[in-house]
Amino acid sequence: MYRSCIFCSANLGANQAVEEFPVGRSLAFDAWKGRLWAVCPRCGR
Repeated sequence: MYRSCIFCSANLGANQAVEEFPVGRSLAFDAWKGRLWAVCPRCGR
């Protein structure tokens, strides 16, 4: 699991709300693909 953004290399931070997904302060869920994504605080990707 990535700890930094693959686009701008910023730190994604820590997530304490969802125990199964410890990375990322902001999360996005893609229902079509069934994936949970960490959103970069710097570039928004």
